[in-house]
Amino acid sequence: MSQFGDTPTIEELRIAAESGDRYAFWLYCAESLPALYRYMAHQCSVRDVCSQLVADFCHDAILKAADDLDRKATAGKKISVSLQWLKTIAYRVMLDYITRSGRWVSSTEVGDYYEDVEEDAELVEEVLKYFQWLRASEQEIIEQILVKKKTITEAADELGISEDASKRRYYRAIGHLRDFIREHGTVPIQL
Repeated sequence: MSQFGDTPTIEELRIAAESGDRYAFWLYCAESLPALYRYMAHQCSVRDVCSQLVADFCHDAILKAADDLDRKATAGKKISVSLQWLKTIAYRVMLDYITRSGRWVSSTEVGDYYEDVEEDAELVEEVLKYFQWLRASEQEIIEQILVKKKTITEAADELGISEDASKRRYYRAIGHLRDFIREHGTVPIQL
């Protein structure tokens, strides 16, 4: 087989992949695929993305990871391989798909939704509770867009980041907030 003997552990594969062994990288991806697939299936269900796209997101993520690995190796940079790294790439592939297909709800629609439910103090209290669980950067972007009613571009300028980074940060923050509420909340809510 290779320097691993008959059955390499996933840790041996990870270490070899980080050392530049492309074959070990592909074996590592094959071993990680079931966990990656489950993670993306969950992410798609939470974001109401067609479950038939899960395999495509995983496939594209592994190809992007291989390209990233090649770029870093060529540049002489340290290579760090992990399941979390693959999950992050797959998640971003899904976000890119959602953004390209226009499946995100606009900030004005979300703002209108909150205006409709302002009278429900329990709901607002719960959203604010989980809002505090978000990272500071995620709180900032949500505040800029939903509270101060700024556009993605205006929020990007205010925070000193690119428009694409602002968009990704906003959608990621809304996703995290939605996850917190769904997992820990007591009041049913749709974000």
